[in-house]
Amino acid sequence: MEPIFFPDNHSFWYETLRIFGHIAYGGADFGEVAVTAQRIVPDDYDSWYDEWLATADRVAGAARTAHRVSRVQRW
Repeated sequence: MEPIFFPDNHSFWYETLRIFGHIAYGGADFGEVAVTAQRIVPDDYDSWYDEWLATADRVAGAARTAHRVSRVQRW
């Protein structure tokens, strides 16, 4: 499989694939992973950390302000 993101960085691509694997279990969303990956500067580990932290902070903030029923785990 050809990398969709980070074609020249096997580590970044592997970790992105790992995150995609969490989608089936509700631990990630395809769009969030794709948008975050696009914002990361290739080969820049600080950028990797900063962009994933920004995504996590945004999602956590949305969860805190969501309607009570929206926050409930349904399984």
